[in-house]
Amino acid sequence: MQIQEYYTDMIQSLDYINDNQTAKETVKAVTGIIASSVDEQTARDFTAALPKELDYDTLRGHQEYQNMDTPDDCIGVLKNQFDWHDEQALTAMWKVTNIIAQNAPGEISELMTRLPGEWQAIFDQAPE
Repeated sequence: MQIQEYYTDMIQSLDYINDNQTAKETVKAVTGIIASSVDEQTARDFTAALPKELDYDTLRGHQEYQNMDTPDDCIGVLKNQFDWHDEQALTAMWKVTNIIAQNAPGEISELMTRLPGEWQAIFDQAPE
């Protein structure tokens, strides 16, 4: 998977993410959880604002129904997948949402109104 270089460079700016593979997997994990947390049309619109490697089929695939994952669920997934502590997982999630918001501001502002409230709050407070 060749996730847009800008995304991986920004994620690797976190001192505990030292390689491209972990950066790519972090981006894919966060965006996949968000795409799985919303209805199909919102997931399609969300993934359309992302680099082509993070398309709907890659992130949501054959999942028929949204699974209602929350940011707390995302933190748990990141902690388990990468053996991070809470603060590292939270910071990585914020970093990914911030990159998305910076790279697709028009699409994301409209989409945020359709995201579950917990995800709207994460996009609202994502640090730069």
